[in-house]
Amino acid sequence: MKGLIRKDIYMMKTYFRISWVIVLIFLVVGAVNEKASFYYIYSCMMGGILPISLLSYDEKERWLDYADTLPVSTNTIVRSKYLLGLIFSVAVSVLATISYAIGCKVSRGGDLSGVPGMAATFFCISLLPAILLMPVIFKFGVEKGRILYYILFGMLFFFAALTGFSDQFSAPALSLHPLIAVPVFVALWIGSLLFSQVMYPRRER
Repeated sequence: MKGLIRKDIYMMKTYFRISWVIVLIFLVVGAVNEKASFYYIYSCMMGGILPISLLSYDEKERWLDYADTLPVSTNTIVRSKYLLGLIFSVAVSVLATISYAIGCKVSRGGDLSGVPGMAATFFCISLLPAILLMPVIFKFGVEKGRILYYILFGMLFFFAALTGFSDQFSAPALSLHPLIAVPVFVALWIGSLLFSQVMYPRRER
């Protein structure tokens, strides 16, 4: 698995360096903008979506077919993508939380009481792409899974627009109960991983 993750990290350095630059720019803007929901949601989704983008390159280059000839199980391939996605999710959630805390000091009256709840919100949002999209993509491929990808992004950006226009960024179920929300989303993430392990060997070629 270590070799698979290193391969993906090399790909990320080659193809997705600009993505992290964009995330950092959005988080800086979010820290000084009271209506920051769009910037935070976009950044968290970008972090969560990177493994799916890597899968699209794997599919384009037919690497998954080559991987079938390697002494690596299909479960290991799936787990490596989920583990990499989890690393990205944690990283972007930490950065978003730092940005939000700075924003609380700079433009939200200095109240830091909402930071833990928002940290949970950021982490849960960053897990959504893997939870909803990875099983579909492992089964049907990136092109067919793209429809669900667009629907998910559209719904989240619509939510971001609504919360932004209301001059708040809140997700009550997550912000008020972070100790409940995070375990629920982690359980969904694990369920998605197990489902992907079932779907991947049956994938359409």
